[in-house]
Amino acid sequence: MSIDQTSSIARNLNDKTIFRSHLTLSEKLVSHPLTSRVAQSICEMPNSIRASSAERELVHQMVYSTVSVS
Repeated sequence: MSIDQTSSIARNLNDKTIFRSHLTLSEKLVSHPLTSRVAQSICEMPNSIRASSAERELVHQMVYSTVSVS
């Protein structure tokens, strides 16, 4: 296996881990209407779709700017 293949596999695993952590977080965020809509849209995404880094960052900013997570 080449270094490029190994790097690609590692990136894919990292993307899936980050996406799953957002799904877990989204299940806890229900108190703010905007956040609830964002969380719902994340949960409705098929598992085969991986959000890009920019999309993950946008969701992260929206979630943390509207709700304090304990």
